[in-house]
Amino acid sequence: MNFSPESHLRMPATSTLGPLTPELMHRMNAYWRAANYLSVGQIYLYDNPLLKRPLEMSDVKPLIVGHWGTTPGQNFIYVHLNRVIKKFGLDMFYVAGPGHGGPALVGNTYLEGSYSEIYPDVSVEVPAPGAVDAQDTLVLGQFLRDVVKLNQELRNFRIFGPDETLSNSLGAVFEETSRQWDAQTLANDEFLDPAGRVLDSMLSEHQCEGWLEGYLLTGRHGLFNCYEAFVHIVDSMFNQHAKWLKVTSQLPWRRNIASLNYLLTSHVWQQDHNGFTHQDPGFLDHVVNKKADIVRVYLPPDANCLLSVFDHCLRSQHYVNVVVAGKRAMPHTHGQDLPEIRDWTWTA
Repeated sequence: MNFSPESHLRMPATSTLGPLTPELMHRMNAYWRAANYLSVGQIYLYDNPLLKRPLEMSDVKPLIVGHWGTTPGQNFIYVHLNRVIKKFGLDMFYVAGPGHGGPALVGNTYLEGSYSEIYPDVSVEVPAPGAVDAQDTLVLGQFLRDVVKLNQELRNFRIFGPDETLSNSLGAVFEETSRQWDAQTLANDEFLDPAGRVLDSMLSEHQCEGWLEGYLLTGRHGLFNCYEAFVHIVDSMFNQHAKWLKVTSQLPWRRNIASLNYLLTSHVWQQDHNGFTHQDPGFLDHVVNKKADIVRVYLPPDANCLLSVFDHCLRSQHYVNVVVAGKRAMPHTHGQDLPEIRDWTWTA
């Protein structure tokens, strides 16, 4: 008896099927090439996947995730399996082994439409929102520069932070002011002056928080900028200030003071080279445990929203405002007058 594997494999008779038609071969080849194209775009490109303009080096990723070598083969298998699944009504799983071949699976599921059923907001056409990239905190730095300039005579605005004004892309403020510094200076020191409005020449979140709280009690305004992962250092100080705001808001003889404003950057979703050491969004959990009439949390999606949020926060009184914003170039979503604000059904 013949026990070869072929004798146990049930196959339709091929003699009556004939070869694939030229039209079907052409369409399958076109599908395969389209899947390869989408895979290449995912692996190598930041932007401009449809080549609506000449390709530039800024469109190309300096560090790729994925491997081209495994991709065409997976796309080839996928298109042929699709043919037999449709022709014979097969119930089949395609198990893709190479992990770095992920772009192939994404490209094919996008082509066949199943990807868009789960992620309906992913489309080929690029709408006007997102057409312009901007660094959110870089734009905010220009706004804060103007705030400093407009309040030079009143001298009622200061920026506090543990040596992170430049790394948080707020460097435009140094066009109008300097770091306050009364000690010895060296030839390579930057932006030091006894009358500066920026206090960031120390690596102590405690000191910055304490300075700002005391500064606000004098009736003036300020901002504390910090990496998101490190602001936990002042958890207890935030607690006490929030309690103080709650109690004093119930005293008729106590005037309201300017809000305590936090700007948190280097947030959990955007770490670049820092990685796990800089990942901790838990300060927000800590903040939202407080009463809503004392704390406010803002997550502006782009630079213009960030400007609107900070304009509001700096004018507000007797709150703790926590604003989380990125400092890397990201797609711009809203115009300056924010006309496109709408419900985002894809958010949780």
